[in-house]
Amino acid sequence: MTFCQKLNLLAAATLFFPFFASAQEQASKYHYDGIYKGTVPVDLLVNGNDTHRAKAQAVFYPDGRLLVLTVELSQAHNPMNVKGELRKNVFTGDWKRGFFGEALSFQATFHGGSATVSVTGKNKKPEKWYFTKTSGT
Repeated sequence: MTFCQKLNLLAAATLFFPFFASAQEQASKYHYDGIYKGTVPVDLLVNGNDTHRAKAQAVFYPDGRLLVLTVELSQAHNPMNVKGELRKNVFTGDWKRGFFGEALSFQATFHGGSATVSVTGKNKKPEKWYFTKTSGT
């Protein structure tokens, strides 16, 4: 088998088995997957100056690539699908708002039955959100 054939075989394998392509951690392996509840400040989510907090739920998927954040707020109708990756106990991902909105960067650090989420928006100071695990393995 030539070098090019081996390279093509490796490329094909990474397409069919993406978990071999990176050192991506599985959230289920460390029991980070599940449902987390907490509160989040409203101003970063709706581009306002409102300082009150809203109830939120974060669902972290077993593959370690998706965090879905749902906020109980009339201005935030849809859940935010934050796509990223898990390395050790830290999930790093981004959420892109619509056509004219800004992107938010998320970094969730898992420790036991809780998670601390650092959120950064363009031209804004980072915020920390605290969540407690309510269900999952």
